[in-house]
Formats: sequence, structure tokens, C-alpha cells
Amino acid sequence: MSIHALVMDIGNVLLRVDPARVEKFLKERGLYPGEHELRRLLAIARLHERGGIDANDFLSRCRRLLDLPVGGEEIVREAWNAVFPPDALIEGVFAACRRLHERGVRLVLLSNTNETHIRFMRSQWPEIFRECDSAVYSCRVRALKPDAAIYEYAIRTCALIPERTLYFDDKAENVRAGAAFGLRAHVLDADRLEQTFFPFLKDACPA
Repeated sequence: MSIHALVMDIGNVLLRVDPARVEKFLKERGLYPGEHELRRLLAIARLHERGGIDANDFLSRCRRLLDLPVGGEEIVREAWNAVFPPDALIEGVFAACRRLHERGVRLVLLSNTNETHIRFMRSQWPEIFRECDSAVYSCRVRALKPDAAIYEYAIRTCALIPERTLYFDDKAENVRAGAAFGLRAHVLDADRLEQTFFPFLKDACPA
């Protein structure tokens, strides 16, 4: 059966992410916190990703936790966005998505992410967002994959036909959750696209 939609995660599917780059950024500036503070930072980030706090509140809370002066929010923003390397775009995946989109396959983003990263990604890789037809973000739905709520929302609001929808994610638990809703779901390994991505596109054409 041909597919009508392609649902794509972002992190390590369309864009490489490397959390170690955030730690490196903070260490190079003498800002790396202790383990207790680091856990608190991660909790704040998780709340931001779930949509519990907006970008300004996130940056302000992190700035205070890092004991930065007023105005230090910009350093926090730079540190948080450092998770994306300069060559983050996974060219093979994006090129395939663009070709399918040109052939009439709808492109939907489905990502656990936050407003700070969304703004940065849109500024750095606008070509991704020009191609996509719709996007479902955890911070706006207020649910994180693999919670059922985010899949239910995506299927309903994007009018997806699960059995005609391919879904790629880098995390097995998210793929299992998508498959439970009938999506044709696969774990994508960005270093093994010939095995984990391209073979599943052969019937990806609109009816």
C-alpha cells in the first residue's frame, strides 16, 4: 500500500544532536555546574520541553541556577543551542524527504523539543520547515513521546491514515509507541541509512 505521509522526528533523524557539546560549552566558560545543579538544569529543560514553562522563563531559571548576572540569558541560549553541531543537517535524510514531498507525500515533523530550540532550528535550517506541511512539538502539545497523547494528537490534527504513514524516530520506545497506533514505524540510525531508512521508502508515493 502506498503511503500518503512521512512523519519524521528531528533530533538524530533530520538534525544531529550532541548533548556533550552543551557540557563542553559550559566547561570552556567555567560555568559547568556540580552534579546536583546539573540535575536541576536537566529538570528545568525537561519542563521546557513539555511546555510547562516558556522560553523566557527557561532561560531566566537557568541563568539564576548558573549564578549568571542579569543579561546572562543569552549565554544560556548559546549553551542550550550548542547541542546542534554546525553540520547538523543529515543530508541524505533531508534530500529523500524533499524528493518525496515534491512527489506529493506530506511531510510532518513529530518531535520532543522546546521553543528555544524551535526558534534556533528555524533560523539555521529554514529549508526543513519550508518543506514540512505540519509540525507537532511536545512543548505545544504538552506531552512527550512516547506518551500516547502526542501520537493521538498528531494523527487527529494532521489527518494521518496510520497504515499509509511512515514514521521514523531514533528511539526504539518512540517507534514502538507509534506502531501501537498503526503507524509504519521504524528506528532510524543516521549512520546506517542504507539499512534503516532508504529501504522503507520504495513504496512511498501518493495513491
